[in-house]
Amino acid sequence: MRNFEGWQTPDIREAASRASEQTARAIELGDKLAADRASAEYHAAQAECLRRRRMTTADPVVHARCTDSLNWHVAQARLAESRALGIEVTEGVVA
Repeated sequence: MRNFEGWQTPDIREAASRASEQTARAIELGDKLAADRASAEYHAAQAECLRRRRMTTADPVVHARCTDSLNWHVAQARLAESRALGIEVTEGVVA
């Protein structure tokens, strides 16, 4: 279910692409803070895509899969935001 590009509107596709490129560049430069910020933006864009997809389906299986993936991307965005703020997160527990 991670492949949902067909449901990305141009604005979301651009935001996810830009954030993905920024993440890669920050990792290459060793800038963990910038990588975490960009990663949070990427996951937020993907979550928005899934929210939109979930609202447009009548299929309960697709709805459930979108919800599962949406929750995963929201969690990843929150983890990246926490790391960008300097909050140490270990195995899902904020330290």
